[in-house]
Amino acid sequence: MLQLLPRHVFEHQVETHAWQGPQPRKLSYWSQLVAMLYAQLSGKKSLRDLVFSLGRHQQKLYTWG
Repeated sequence: MLQLLPRHVFEHQVETHAWQGPQPRKLSYWSQLVAMLYAQLSGKKSLRDLVFSLGRHQQKLYTWG
């Protein structure tokens, strides 16, 4: 799914349209997109469910960057 949206195109859109203020985010926009896609495709019902599921796959996520 992520191959349909090249990262450099996404990053260019973020630079073009993102809020240009202090960066309080701990997650990058790309990481947030990946997490939200995972939540949608895996049918997660809540943020707590998503966080728990991502925590179970922490080793894989670390190696994926």
